[in-house]
Amino acid sequence: MAAELLRRQLVDGVAHVVPCNPSVEGRLFRYTISRSIPDVRAGACSRYYPVELSEVLRTIRTTPGRYAIVGIPCFIKAVNLLRADIAFGDAWVEPYSSDGRRGTNVVIVRNAELGELVTVALGEGRLALREVGPGFIRRTQAAGLRHRREGLAYRLAWKPPAIVPVKRNLQMGAPLRMRRKLIYRTRYAISLWSGRIFHLAQVARSPKLYVWWARMALHLYQGVTYSRGAIGWLFDAVLRPGSR
Repeated sequence: MAAELLRRQLVDGVAHVVPCNPSVEGRLFRYTISRSIPDVRAGACSRYYPVELSEVLRTIRTTPGRYAIVGIPCFIKAVNLLRADIAFGDAWVEPYSSDGRRGTNVVIVRNAELGELVTVALGEGRLALREVGPGFIRRTQAAGLRHRREGLAYRLAWKPPAIVPVKRNLQMGAPLRMRRKLIYRTRYAISLWSGRIFHLAQVARSPKLYVWWARMALHLYQGVTYSRGAIGWLFDAVLRPGSR
């Protein structure tokens, strides 16, 4: 979509995340503004890395033009684009969630001009889309909603902070099963220890230490959450069917 917008000269630049030189900038990725299709394609793929928008927003303010901004939902909300234009979301439902090669998305178009781009691409065979209802879209985002609602309520009840923030939703509803509790606690532990192990690996000058820990953490999380591997088999055997 970003490349098509540039190709048709519907935008002057695309703000997105690209790799950078850590020895020069002290980070692995950053936001930039690309003004050519090759530069846009060089920044393709998801980047699971902390970034911020201030630099490109300053550029956009000082250099008038039309810009497409690629970002996660909270970033897009921050730049007030929800009146939104076109939104893409991972299709986290079967059979799409098990096929990591396809990169299937749900797409919501709220702009006539962008809708025309999609229609033309469909007619030319460059896109493959089928119509789905709002219930399907809700299911694709169910995991994120659970984490922000059910998970938030459980985390605040299990490990309340010194100052409890005012939240719209602190009701967990039905009691959580043991497995859901373990999932939230495992996420908390990974978040807590990730930075510490990374710092230890830096001090020890041993990147392999962090890679080894991350792999073990991934196996543990996948076992607890998806019953994968030996860890998953162990959890399935220990947890009673009624407590999962």
